[in-house]
Amino acid sequence: MCNPSQNSAGALLLAARRLQTLKDRIFEFYGIGRTQRQVLLLVVANPGITQARLARLMQLDRSTVNLLVRKLRRSRMVTTAPSELDRRCRAIKATNLAKTCCTAFDDEQPYLETIVTYDFSELEKEQFHNLLRRASAVIQHVLDLPPNEEFPPLFESHFPQRRAQ
Repeated sequence: MCNPSQNSAGALLLAARRLQTLKDRIFEFYGIGRTQRQVLLLVVANPGITQARLARLMQLDRSTVNLLVRKLRRSRMVTTAPSELDRRCRAIKATNLAKTCCTAFDDEQPYLETIVTYDFSELEKEQFHNLLRRASAVIQHVLDLPPNEEFPPLFESHFPQRRAQ
């Protein structure tokens, strides 16, 4: 069986999955799942957004968004009322509780940073951050390759110039 942590890419994927699981557990405290969290963030950012617009933005079926909004209403995270622009639609607004939760979402980054780099020295933290930024830049470069090029890229010529050691 292949051990995903035996190479850098596997270790990074494993760490990302574990970090996402940790993040999910933090928000379970509020009774909010991953997709509900996405809906809530969109509602806070777009007060009065309709379910139809949410469905388009999230690329979900309207019935799925309806179910998510209903759960958020029961949790007292959002309220709905007829839209001022179109009375056939329901406008969704975030409650103060939702805004408080969204602040917690924003504040999670330093908390997660503390967990991820718990036993790192200051130098290791800086090196780790720089290595992640560089890896992310190379991955983005590969993602930005024109569609007519070979994918996945197999040759050194596809990658940005390597830094001198």
